[in-house]
Amino acid sequence: MKKPGRSVSPSDEPSAASVEDRVTTAPLQGREKKGVTTQPVLDDRRTGGDDDETESLGRGAAVGRYDILRHLASGGMGAVYTAYDPQLDRRVALKVLTERGDSKTSRERLQLRLMREAQAMARLTHPNVVAVHDVGTFQGRVFLAMEFVDGVNLRQWLAQEKRRWQDVRDLFVQAGRGLAAAHAVGLIHRDFKPDNVLIGKDGRARVADFGLARPTQESLSGPQASLARTLNPSAPNAKPLLDRPITQKGVILGTPRYMAPEQIRDERTDERTDQFSFAVAFYDALYGVRPFAPKDIDERLAAIDQGKIQQPPPGHGVPDWMGQAVRRALAANPDQRWPTMDAFLEALQRDSLRGRANFRVAAALLVAGALAAGAAFALRPEQRCTGGARALAGSWDDGRKDAVRRAFAAQPDGEAQFTRTAHVLDDYAQKWAAMRDDTCAATRIRGEQSESVMQLKMGCLDLRLHELQYLTTLFTTADAKLVERGVDAAGGLSSVRSCADATALTQEVPPPEDPAARKAIQALKERLSEAKALRDAGLFKDALEKATADLKEARALRYKPVEAEAALLEGILFDKTGQHPHAVESLNAAVLAAEAGRADTLKVRAATEAVFATSMVRDFARGKDWAALAQAILDRLGGQAEAQGDLLVNLGALHFLEGQHALAATMLEQARQLLSTELGPDDPRTLNAAGNLAAVYAKLGRLDDASRLLEEAMASMRRRLGPDHALLVPRLYTLTQVHIQRRDYASAHKNIDETLRIARARMGADTVNVANALDIKGTIYQEEGRYQEALATYQQALAIKLRILPADNQILSYSYDGIGQSLLGLGKLKEARAPLERALAIRGTDPVDLADTQFALARTIWQPSGQQKAAAIRYGEQARRDYQRAAKQDRVAVVEAWLAKHH
Repeated sequence: MKKPGRSVSPSDEPSAASVEDRVTTAPLQGREKKGVTTQPVLDDRRTGGDDDETESLGRGAAVGRYDILRHLASGGMGAVYTAYDPQLDRRVALKVLTERGDSKTSRERLQLRLMREAQAMARLTHPNVVAVHDVGTFQGRVFLAMEFVDGVNLRQWLAQEKRRWQDVRDLFVQAGRGLAAAHAVGLIHRDFKPDNVLIGKDGRARVADFGLARPTQESLSGPQASLARTLNPSAPNAKPLLDRPITQKGVILGTPRYMAPEQIRDERTDERTDQFSFAVAFYDALYGVRPFAPKDIDERLAAIDQGKIQQPPPGHGVPDWMGQAVRRALAANPDQRWPTMDAFLEALQRDSLRGRANFRVAAALLVAGALAAGAAFALRPEQRCTGGARALAGSWDDGRKDAVRRAFAAQPDGEAQFTRTAHVLDDYAQKWAAMRDDTCAATRIRGEQSESVMQLKMGCLDLRLHELQYLTTLFTTADAKLVERGVDAAGGLSSVRSCADATALTQEVPPPEDPAARKAIQALKERLSEAKALRDAGLFKDALEKATADLKEARALRYKPVEAEAALLEGILFDKTGQHPHAVESLNAAVLAAEAGRADTLKVRAATEAVFATSMVRDFARGKDWAALAQAILDRLGGQAEAQGDLLVNLGALHFLEGQHALAATMLEQARQLLSTELGPDDPRTLNAAGNLAAVYAKLGRLDDASRLLEEAMASMRRRLGPDHALLVPRLYTLTQVHIQRRDYASAHKNIDETLRIARARMGADTVNVANALDIKGTIYQEEGRYQEALATYQQALAIKLRILPADNQILSYSYDGIGQSLLGLGKLKEARAPLERALAIRGTDPVDLADTQFALARTIWQPSGQQKAAAIRYGEQARRDYQRAAKQDRVAVVEAWLAKHH
């Protein structure tokens, strides 16, 4: 039995499984593990709702694929149950719409509200927002499957014991980050209150119940429109649910105790409406009194308009600066509140940077800082902190640009590639200069940060400048390969934005006080930045040699943060060069050094890289352990959207490689949404997640979704990289497989021939990419019944792989399987057996791949009697089990028919 669209296993080069261009410099959410999913809270004391309903579904009942475990709560919109999802083997919280209502119109209104909640929450992927897994209908009732949180809501948490104001603040800040994430994708909650914030046993806060959320813009498209069509297939062009009004004249939806005045008056609401509700709840939690005393809505509205905020009780211990920050958010006029939720949260953490810089660091920098400060303040205000652009001299100025332009112009397509690369470098340089000036101004002009924190940030920026200078120096002597990699090399420069993270910079173990040791550490950091530039330029072997030498020196210096950085880079480069077992060892060392050096950011990145490296050696259990570690750190840090997205990408790759395609899709969908929100839809990391997701969709048979993602990704890549860039190859692989599954063999041949042309021209004839493309071309021939041509093509692919890969590399299994199945198609059963047995011996864990080879072996060795008959039946039965495990019912039926005939 041939397998349409056989996927090529990923390698260190671009592949159909989508591993080549993943950016794993920093995280998948551990929420998908069994038993770790969010408990939603139903509407509480809202006017305009229906009466509570009692439990209507008992244990053992089923809602769609979900098995009811127990009833949790009921409220105005329906009931919440714990349920079991057998498909993904996890608990979920299932919210089922009530059947009650005064009329059909009332029930439809409640349905609409729940659908709106699903649509709003499905658009969000953030550690501090309840995750929505699924939405559907059951016996005419809408249901919503969500993350299950084993814990309490914020109201219950506050009531459990007397809390320190710092602990209250930290929990509310987490919830505020969830609101800020909603605002970032254009949503406002409109019913924030302690009951709608869930606190898990891990101490993480999640905002729940977006049933009243409305978009901040008049119309929305994309994911929410798609979901609307899912919920109402008969109206594919219906207006997105989030754009439909859900209020009725004279009815207030929300909880009046927490509502902003503009919401009470049914006026225009925006992000600042949530800010007001958040501030009401926070004030109450801090002081134990409501900010506005009256319970009557009209009287309360008057108190808000007049600014009559209740005074807190004596001895509360909350600092005045925090009280002032909260009072600003309670202003009746939205324009007088904080401009954004992020600005409000930053004000609430005013004390967070104080005392974090180690005293020894501050003392060591005191003299230099004082001299620098004196020089700066000798200038007029308009002259201070404006040297960022001048500092770029020699790194990326007119002279360096001209040198790079000349080097690029000497290579094919060099002028166009220079234009694209220069655009990326211009943007990077502008951001660097702006941040340098702002870092200076924050201390020397605005007085917002200490001198020691400024020096730490400046040190980080100096390293970024050194990396930029080294890369552009490489560009001045660029060959054709480096010219083609120019855009990605420039885009791979270490983030400037990370230098603004004062918390990460100040929490690390400080360098030793000895000046000579400090100088050696700084020099080593500069050499590591050079190794990173070599990596980004695609010079992996050179970069690895440099990183290994740097790691040896870092260990001799005994300074753990720089040791962690060197070990991390070495691990990444082992991965890039296909030395995955060595990568695992280096990344493990990086995690340990980062732990010793209190370098959380490096620890997350190393653990995230280890997720992928361990999956490449098929140690999936260990990879999941690394993912859980990275997720735990991210949960503690909060607000690390890019790192969270990277973890999701790598965990998605892990699940793909172990054959858990539905779970891989869930991870990658979350990653793509998160990275798109944080970085933009055309960022390389977003596009990588989209390409990986398309490969998974192809495996799942979601061909339209796969085609759409691939076409969008390739169009963006061609705009950014050029029409024939090497990174198009894995996308073309996957698109070819989609055509095969559609039996559009003409398009499949056209795509794979283009893939071979680009791969040979850009990567070389003897590469895994060319061999993978030949495997796919062999599959097309098999599907057309052209077995002789298929056999020759697979043999050509195998010959390339044997020249460049170890004999037991799993990637060879696809060629061996193709050869065996082609010989089987030609009726050459004796010749087919050996390559099929070899394929099975080195196959990975993908159940479909295993079953394909097993069923081919069963048909190859079958005899009417004797040991071979028994062996053939065993292979057939195992193939059936693996197809069943992969939910490939059509193939199960074929195998069962064969077994029934040959048993």
